[in-house]
Amino acid sequence: PICEDALPFTFYDGTVHNSSTNVTYVNNLITITGCDSIITQTLIVNKIGVFAAIPDTIKECDNFFIEIDMLAQNMGSYQWQLDDGTGFTNLSNTGIYSGTGSSQLIISPLDVSLKGNNYRIVMFDECAYGPYMDTTNLIITEPHDLVNSIDDIVRCLRDSSLVYVDYNGYNYRWNNGQSGPYLVVDGSGTYSVTFIENGTDCEMEDDFEVVINDCVENCVVLAPTGFSPDASNVNDVFNVMTSCEEGFSYFEFRIFNRWGEMVYFSTNPTDGWNGNYKGSKAEVGVYVYSLDYTKNGQSVKEKLSGQVTLIR
Repeated sequence: PICEDALPFTFYDGTVHNSSTNVTYVNNLITITGCDSIITQTLIVNKIGVFAAIPDTIKECDNFFIEIDMLAQNMGSYQWQLDDGTGFTNLSNTGIYSGTGSSQLIISPLDVSLKGNNYRIVMFDECAYGPYMDTTNLIITEPHDLVNSIDDIVRCLRDSSLVYVDYNGYNYRWNNGQSGPYLVVDGSGTYSVTFIENGTDCEMEDDFEVVINDCVENCVVLAPTGFSPDASNVNDVFNVMTSCEEGFSYFEFRIFNRWGEMVYFSTNPTDGWNGNYKGSKAEVGVYVYSLDYTKNGQSVKEKLSGQVTLIR
């Protein structure tokens, strides 16, 4: 064997080989007695090592594993070493370490007690040149408690608002394939998100339940059976009570006295009758109301009617 820096190589017959590839050369010679002589030579060309530097500092999260890769070519041997403050010593494949004699050192599991350790790789190439060395400092971090956790969500079917999360992190990945801090809810179920915490680079996770209700279909529209407009600020106004938070596309509310006169009319669901008619207090007694309405998001017109007693 020769090292590639010893090229070119000249065989017995003067043939020159100037390539870093291995070669087997057969040379036919005639001896002085006239006999054929065959000389076979195998030339092994060892190569000079080349490598890329590993990062000066590697930051990882506690309870994960790490692979420290040395990208190198033409190396004949590798040895990883540890300096935990007492100087560099060779590592062996025991405990949390494996790959100590290869280009890839694996540390598993990580622990904060390893924080600040220096790891060095020592290499000799095929030509036995070296040592080539490179060192990295290991920083181990611990995740913090989850901040701004999302509570379970109950929302209406037609609510298209986005769910926003801010966990002091980045690289948000949702279990439904979405990414980023904004979530488009596509149905009831459990939503989970993984992310990398700022400062520690630890992967963390949170999840919450989303329940979608058809608020329009299930919302209630009703009216009380009596009211007392006596300026007490208690039950002074007769109006429609509803749980339909999404509102109405059509709304007509009428109230009639016992002679069939309409004493009140409104198209505003938030308005109500204060008990006055034509500028005066209406008589005590029973009145009939009629409500025609269509809920937002639906096309069916519905009706509510009944009696209300005015008390003073």
